[in-house]
Formats: sequence, structure tokens, C-alpha cells
Amino acid sequence: MSETNSNPVSVRYMIDDVEAALAFYTKHFDFRVEINAFPAFASVVRGLLDLQPIDTGMHLMGWLPEAIDDKAAFRAAAASGVEVTPLSAYSIEPPKRGALRLGYTGYKPREIWRATRRLAAALRDGI
Repeated sequence: MSETNSNPVSVRYMIDDVEAALAFYTKHFDFRVEINAFPAFASVVRGLLDLQPIDTGMHLMGWLPEAIDDKAAFRAAAASGVEVTPLSAYSIEPPKRGALRLGYTGYKPREIWRATRRLAAALRDGI
């Protein structure tokens, strides 16, 4: 079985032909369009989570693609033994975009790496 690189990757740089660049990255490298403000600019990402640090420095927020429910992602993660919290657990109204809160304090780097691999497989296969 081949492994899929599920690490989030963002590409943002100035180009002359936004439409051609979008076609190239989405066709050849499995990126998805995050923002399309054609013809001015666009943003593409690869992977299921767009990781953003939280100001407290104790967690990361893993933003999900709009089509993925964070509760479903939470259940898939839990089934694979990875502890995360869905953003919707903290919201009165459903969030416009789902996310998972990922805690990393108290874990060794190797444990985080293993949990990351399990989470990637759970999100890829379980939702």
C-alpha cells in the first residue's frame, strides 16, 4: 500500500496566469482550491487539515475542508485512538467551517508523529 502525504501544504506566490496555475496544481499535485479570486489571486492547499497555531501555544487548530463535518472527523479520530476536540463543541451556532483542536503539550515528538499518522489515516478513510 502506498502512503499518501497528508501533511497540509500551502502555496502562495505571485504569478502571471492564475487560471493556468490553478489547473496545474489541482491536476498534477492533488491540491484543492482554497480561495479563487480570479484573475487577481488564488490559494491552493493540499491535505485535509489546514493547521493554525493558537495564541496560547498549547494547541493547534486543524481547519477542515468545508464539506467535512468536524463531529464526523472527531468520531473518526476517536475510533483510531487520537484525542481531538471538534470546534463545534465550543460553539452555540454551528461554525461556518469545521475544525479540530489538537493538543500537543505533554506528548513526546514521536508520540505526536504517530498520532498524526493515525489521524491522517482516520480522516482519509473514516469520513
